[in-house]
Amino acid sequence: MKEEDGVVNTKLYEKPTDCNHNLHKSDHPRHVNEGAGKGQFRRIRRICSREEDYRKYGKQVQKKLMSRGYT
Repeated sequence: MKEEDGVVNTKLYEKPTDCNHNLHKSDHPRHVNEGAGKGQFRRIRRICSREEDYRKYGKQVQKKLMSRGYT
């Protein structure tokens, strides 16, 4: 999205059909479980150019991960 001052801001796009398909925590080795959460947050950090967007989508990802058994 282009702002009035000419700066382009980006944020995460989620398809309307997006559902919570994160890995179940107990089904995989520990390093895979740890990497899944870190990878999601790194992805959001790269995509979101504004801090408030990062925090908003980070909270959503956190809820999704916690619903799948992540701490």
